[in-house]
Amino acid sequence: MSKIAFLFPGQGVQNIGMGKEIIENFDVANKLIDEISEYSNINLKKLLFSGPIDELNKIKNTQLSIFVVSLACFKVLEEIGIKPDVNAGFSLGEYTALTASDVFDLKTAVEILEIRGRLLSETFSDSQYGMMAVLGMSREKIEEIINKVDVGFVAIANINCPQQIVIAGEKVALEDASKELINNGAKRVLALSVQGAFHTSLLENASVKLKEELNKFKINRPKIPVIANETGDYIEEDIINSLKNQLKSPVLWEQSINKLIKEGFDTFIEVGPGKVLSGFVRKINSDVNVYNVEDIKSLEKTCKILGVNKC
Repeated sequence: MSKIAFLFPGQGVQNIGMGKEIIENFDVANKLIDEISEYSNINLKKLLFSGPIDELNKIKNTQLSIFVVSLACFKVLEEIGIKPDVNAGFSLGEYTALTASDVFDLKTAVEILEIRGRLLSETFSDSQYGMMAVLGMSREKIEEIINKVDVGFVAIANINCPQQIVIAGEKVALEDASKELINNGAKRVLALSVQGAFHTSLLENASVKLKEELNKFKINRPKIPVIANETGDYIEEDIINSLKNQLKSPVLWEQSINKLIKEGFDTFIEVGPGKVLSGFVRKINSDVNVYNVEDIKSLEKTCKILGVNKC
């Protein structure tokens, strides 16, 4: 019998129209977006379906929008009988994974995402920070090179899959690092369209404030196991401390997926907009089954492959 892992995406996959088919065709998804819109005082249907893109790209709106679309897809899968044995999410997606595992109720999740979004926006309130994906170079070599950069802050932020690592920091330092990485053998260095240096020690103060805020909420034990970004292992007791550390620590995605594969997980379903995580998983291990659910077509395809007739 297959062991199924659900994977929930993070920022960067947002687009106008995401989730529209799922929300309009399934009552459970439609009710979910209405409920979250009420809690957040944002007309999420209008934002998701019509934009404008500048509004959707604001950190607060981006986080909530990807969260609601991913959770809507999860609710539809749950309703038709496709359920995970473990949940994992990339950065923001970890909050979706925790909500899907009943660690947070919906109102709590919305409030926590608003706090997280505010802390990120306050930390990176100007445009001097950014992130870059480095292709074709080992973590050890990248660290060796960026540690020599002396014009500003730069650090590893995401370890996505073999030969793909994201660095983050001040743009002046990223520009220097990029030149040195290319000169020393990196295949490509690509700037990401984000205004911030997420998952670095620049968020130390924000992580302390996040922990203080999280202590005000009721947090439950996961009903479905969840993998933590900051350790690449299961979240056990201290969820609050794990989320505090997640904000300022690299996302250990490759380690997370490898752990699950070693434990016999052979089916990975990306739940929510985009196929970024699906791509990472295939690069980590091409032998496992990888699917995604973001619209009617991908839902029907996944259902057909898994032998589910309720789609």
